[in-house]
Amino acid sequence: MEKKRSTSHRLLTGMVIGMALGVAAGVMLGPAPGEVWERLLARTSGAEGKPRRVDKVIDGDTIEVDGGERVRYIGVDAPELGEPLYKEAREFQEKVVLGSYVRIEACKEEPRDGYGRTLAFVHKGSLDVGEQLLRYGYARTLFIG
Repeated sequence: MEKKRSTSHRLLTGMVIGMALGVAAGVMLGPAPGEVWERLLARTSGAEGKPRRVDKVIDGDTIEVDGGERVRYIGVDAPELGEPLYKEAREFQEKVVLGSYVRIEACKEEPRDGYGRTLAFVHKGSLDVGEQLLRYGYARTLFIG
């Protein structure tokens, strides 16, 4: 007798398959992930800056550091509220950076987005937090030419 699978289980399975197919298509059709990351990195100031404490996790790709500054990760697009994996991406952020000190490498070409957030790579120790979100499947690569 076959077990009935819940709607959320089927949805999650479909998302995983869809993400895998999307990654495969992106690798076949677009530049290699390392190449994209290098192109993005070339757009930052390269300055490590002083350590900043993460006071709040807004969502999977945005944090708030001491002083109330909101920082949006460069090259990362995490699910929005109401989308599948939103909660998991946000919880990952909370476990990794909330209450920790991070280094911020701001984008030199476009330091802020339309919402006034600082656009930056975020590092905790030697880890690139955005890259970890991508590695563990909580986000997808975002590259705006």
